[in-house]
Amino acid sequence: DYFASGYIPPVPDMPLVGYLNNPAQPTIVLANAQLQALGPQAVVVSATPAEITIPKASLIAFIPRDEAGMRSAAMQMPTRAERAIIYAGPFLLRAAFMLTGDMPLRNFFGAGGGSLSLVVVTEAEVACQTPGAKFTPLKAPILVLNKTQVQLYHPA
Repeated sequence: DYFASGYIPPVPDMPLVGYLNNPAQPTIVLANAQLQALGPQAVVVSATPAEITIPKASLIAFIPRDEAGMRSAAMQMPTRAERAIIYAGPFLLRAAFMLTGDMPLRNFFGAGGGSLSLVVVTEAEVACQTPGAKFTPLKAPILVLNKTQVQLYHPA
């Protein structure tokens, strides 16, 4: 398991989540990338490649770090929040799911069909549970979560 950071080009005239959920684009390319191996047995050949390509199917979460990215991710986001604890890969996340109307959290993963696997959560805290991992817990006001990578969750 690995942690990657970098930059994606600005997304013109489209919410970030719509751009990330585009089925014609199965990967995300990060420029000026930095890679970190999480487990003590994992290896990174080059910690700072010029760019990396991540298949969206393997992505657990994506954190926009600039104001424009956060605004773009928050576009068209529902306003009702329900906090949950999420287990995905080696990560434990605490976040608020943004729900529509009176939809209960237990229905969230069946909503939206398969084409909307990347969804926005807010007030996120991310910790790595891999023994010996050199991962500093992260906080993010906005996080894009790949709901197909979630192994289990429960209300917080």
